Amino acid sequence: MAARYEQWLQRRIPAATAVKLDQRRIFIFPTRAGLLYFGLLGLLLVTAINYQNNAIYLLTFLLAGQFVVAILATYSNLAGLDVRKTNHAPGFAGDSVTFRLALKRKPEKKYFSICAGWPGQSMTTTNLDLQTETIVELYHKAPRRGLLRPRRLLLETVYPFGLLRAWTWLDLNMESWVYPRPLMVQPLPVIEQDEGLGDRPSFQQQDEFSNIRPWRKDDCPRQILWKAYAKQQPLMTMEFTESMLKQVWLDESVATGKTLEERLSALCYGALQLSRQEVLYGIRLGNQEIAPSEGDEHLHRILAQLARYHSEEYRL
Repeated sequence: MAARYEQWLQRRIPAATAVKLDQRRIFIFPTRAGLLYFGLLGLLLVTAINYQNNAIYLLTFLLAGQFVVAILATYSNLAGLDVRKTNHAPGFAGDSVTFRLALKRKPEKKYFSICAGWPGQSMTTTNLDLQTETIVELYHKAPRRGLLRPRRLLLETVYPFGLLRAWTWLDLNMESWVYPRPLMVQPLPVIEQDEGLGDRPSFQQQDEFSNIRPWRKDDCPRQILWKAYAKQQPLMTMEFTESMLKQVWLDESVATGKTLEERLSALCYGALQLSRQEVLYGIRLGNQEIAPSEGDEHLHRILAQLARYHSEEYRL
């Protein structure tokens, strides 16, 4: 039954990165309160018929009209809404991945109390009244490393009376790589290498500015502040310290761990630690490698490589 229902949904609401909600994509049904309300209407109608009481007839029909209005109002609180996926923030195994959803409305229409999320995950409630477009952050648990493809996204509302629930199931082709869970290890799984000379320490010299002092006879001319001297100021010299920028490789062959996942977790921890140091670092995974570099973009390239290495796709 679940497979048939999924096939029916796929035909009725096919996968797309952007969707406009209409009557074909919106389902509506009474909530528990709505079912009790409907039962109360039946009880009032039976009472009115039994006692031939016009006041009870009037109350029954007024409440029935209110129920019909609730159907239209609840449906209208989803109809016409534009939904599309935007960027996402990858996460680590055991944590949550952040997906972002863009909701857009027409200027003349407003939406209230719209819940979005996946069953079993945390739901996010938002209003779309002050701005015509808003970004909603959704969180999905990522139990293991690999490519996470969440199942259909649920959008629902019970606004304004809580008597009916309108909802839709959307497949926005959301996906995200999940990085290995960092595992603290000492020492770090690295190899220091000098290109062309085998495995050994390799350093790159960098000159860092440290101070300005009065000129001395043995100072290098390139360190003299000639512009200041041209303005009739005393001769001054810039001092530099020579820093050593180390180059290392994260290597699976030296990572500790009995299983592949443990070794990748150790390499993930090593990448996070090296990204905070003055060091050029790269990674080797089997016959794959990323050349040494630094910066946030380089760190995410390495983490993405760890996520893809001998990984599998899974849906939750």
